[in-house]
Formats: sequence, C-alpha cells, structure tokens
Amino acid sequence: AGIGAYAYNDKTGPTSRTGVALQLSKHIRFNDGGVFALGIEARVQQYAIDMSKIEASLPGDPVLGAKDNRFKFDAGFGISYSNEKFQIGAAVSQLIQSKLDVYTGNLNRTEEARLYRHYYLTGRYNWDVDGSTTISPNFMVIYLPNAPVEVTGGARVEHNKLLWWGLGYRSTQSWMLSAGLHINRKISLGYAYDIYNAPVSSFDGGHNAHEFLLRFNFVK
Repeated sequence: AGIGAYAYNDKTGPTSRTGVALQLSKHIRFNDGGVFALGIEARVQQYAIDMSKIEASLPGDPVLGAKDNRFKFDAGFGISYSNEKFQIGAAVSQLIQSKLDVYTGNLNRTEEARLYRHYYLTGRYNWDVDGSTTISPNFMVIYLPNAPVEVTGGARVEHNKLLWWGLGYRSTQSWMLSAGLHINRKISLGYAYDIYNAPVSSFDGGHNAHEFLLRFNFVK
C-alpha cells in the first residue's frame, strides 16, 4: 500500500484554485514481476474569482455581484498495470464534478459552472538498448467535455540508472525538455522546461514554464 499528499495553488487569469489532496493506493504483485495498482484521491479546494480583473470587460454582469470563492470537495480514481517492459494506466479526476454556483441572485440560468471530470490514458514502453541505456517512449491522452482532446508524446533516455533526459511534445501547446539524476536508490533530482506554442504563448506574456523535482523513496 502507498500514501501520498500534496498542496497546490493554480492561477489562470481571474480564477484560482488552492487546495490539499490525500491519496491512497494498493499494489498487487504478480509472480512474473508485474504490478497492478488501484488508487483513490480525496481533495478539498477553494475556487476563487478575482472580480476586479473582469469588471472592466464585463460591466453590469450579474456574476460580478456573486460570491468570490467557494470551498469544494472532490475525488479521483485510477488504475495501472506495469512490468519491466511496459506500463498502461487510466484515471479520472474531479470525479464528483462539484458545482461552483458562485451566482446567488434570482435570475433563471440554463447553465451552471462546475468542475468537469478529466479523463486520462497513459502508456510507456521500456526498450533496453545495450544493457546500460534504456529508451522509454511514452504518451498521455487527456479528455474533458467541451474542450479539444490533448495528446502528449515523448521519450526518456536513462543511462546506467543514474542519469536521464527526455523530450516531449504536448499537442497545440508546448515542447518539453527534462533531465535528472538519481543520487542513490532513495533520492532523485530533476528539472523540466516547457516552451509554449501558440495559442498559449499569446497569453503567457512571453514566459515559459520551469519545474524542479526532488523525490525521496521510502524503500528498504
């Protein structure tokens, strides 16, 4: 069994999400070395709207008089199978599809804002090139209602289980470069850099994304 947790703060224009999540997993090991895993997640978050950022472009909109934040509970679920050669998995987040319902007036509404479900499909294949170098092509597909399907593909190269680097492409969004180092069986360091394409680059002010990774494995 495994347990994990994280806290996050994500801002997109006038909206932001701040929350904490707790995750539990169960791993079933087979005699051939394969592992089947089940995971669940519980999440509490605050969804907020900065009204001052939209009042200039939406004068008189009744939402401007609504509550500027909501606390919501949500959940996620995922399954995965992996062995030395490949991994395949599927997951869904925002399983409950919590209603935001920031508007508190008396107007009749035909639509209601909610946190729609996100569906994920992932896969990876490990190609042992020469006994010391492994190349791992990988992909991820993300689907959610009312949005284009997003496909991410790439490959990661690992040398002697010590150094690794990778290249990826996220459809209509960005190129991704990454590299890392396994200090020992317990500690890993990594860095990733996203280079945005249009249309995302039209709204990010010319900035790209940096991600730093520090991982500690609690293993014997």
